[in-house]
Amino acid sequence: MDQEAPRILLKLTQVERLSIKNWSATIMSSQTRRNFRKFFPEIKVLSLQDVSFAAYDFPLLLVSCPKLSAVHLEAVYWQFRDKVMMPLPSPKCQIQTLSLRESTAIVAFWLANSPFEMSLQNFEAFWGDPVQATYVRAFLEKAGSRLQQVTLGFHPQQDRVDEFQSQFGSDVTLADIGLCHNTELTSIRIQDDLSGYHPPDALAHKWVSNVIAQLMSPHLCDIYIKLILSSLPTVGGLDWEQIDQHLVRLAITEPRLKVTFYVSLVDFAASECVVPTRMMVDAIVRRLPRLTAQTRRLGVVCENTQDDQPLSLIPFAGAFMED
Repeated sequence: MDQEAPRILLKLTQVERLSIKNWSATIMSSQTRRNFRKFFPEIKVLSLQDVSFAAYDFPLLLVSCPKLSAVHLEAVYWQFRDKVMMPLPSPKCQIQTLSLRESTAIVAFWLANSPFEMSLQNFEAFWGDPVQATYVRAFLEKAGSRLQQVTLGFHPQQDRVDEFQSQFGSDVTLADIGLCHNTELTSIRIQDDLSGYHPPDALAHKWVSNVIAQLMSPHLCDIYIKLILSSLPTVGGLDWEQIDQHLVRLAITEPRLKVTFYVSLVDFAASECVVPTRMMVDAIVRRLPRLTAQTRRLGVVCENTQDDQPLSLIPFAGAFMED
């Protein structure tokens, strides 16, 4: 790709959306670097997935897109060993959409301190490295009241809990992620993977309740919470009382607010993991008694569960189920 992509890109100077997947850019040629500014004069949306960078090539690529407004990064790996980063020209573009999924911490660090003007209206971040919480907080604070939609997923590894505690003390749940600054949010998606945890171990799963507690926008219309479970009992790993309390607070503020739980079972083929859909719906609904009283506010969508009866609309709390 290092040999052929530059020749192709030089012919595509009017392209506005570019997606690159599975590229090892660690062996990039000097000629490719020199041609960067010729490659991307019209690029507005840049998506990188499973791409590796070395030296200073990652930021060099981004600042070579003078009209960039949306950046989507998934599994982007960047190794940079120099102590001082070289100065780059300041693009005049405004980044309005940023998606950052499971990429190395230095990627988030550079973006948080980049010469781009971060005018984020849409922000998505999935991470497991506790260091990156600092950069996620920086993005949310910079976005402020401009932010309309946000998606957050914190997936700590169980064998790294001691490391989290050494870096954050008792705050392994990242209680202050900065959402209090985003007072005009209309939609938030939260994802929590509880599949590697077993009751009564609920460590790090105050994450969901802490995120909801920080929401201060009176304009929230949709809250989506995706839970990845290994079995029915693992649903008890969340701080449901706090979740219920804060959801009711938000529902009172915004009459249009709807809350949807997406519940997905992993390893559902195993016989011990087969859960009837109605049982899973009941497990969610009964843990949210105050929100349930706010009729038509709560929805529950189940994936990889097993129906013990035909698919139907649950008549209470406006909950619904889906296989």
